[in-house]
Amino acid sequence: MCVPRKPRQSSFTNTQADLYTFLREIHELWLSFGQTADLQLMDMVADVVDILRPRDRQRIRAADILRCGMPATLIGMLADVNTFWEYENRESLQQQQQQDAPPPDDVEYV
Repeated sequence: MCVPRKPRQSSFTNTQADLYTFLREIHELWLSFGQTADLQLMDMVADVVDILRPRDRQRIRAADILRCGMPATLIGMLADVNTFWEYENRESLQQQQQQDAPPPDDVEYV
């Protein structure tokens, strides 16, 4: 007789040390492309944990990543040097976009 098995919960977990390792590797790749080294990796780890808002700050689960609202950005930061760069430079990119945006049509210039 075949007994149905209960679906197993995912055992995927990472720690803040794992996040640091991912970010360190991406940062080293970033430096190899000639980017500046002025970056505090522990600040980036804190940013990632803040984005995730995990139930247990010491153990990050797949459910935390899916629930955070920004899973693509988060995974990109940890695995893709371009997304890492975009995240790290997000404030200057936003300022540049605002400066490059055309003025609204309904503004009268005097």
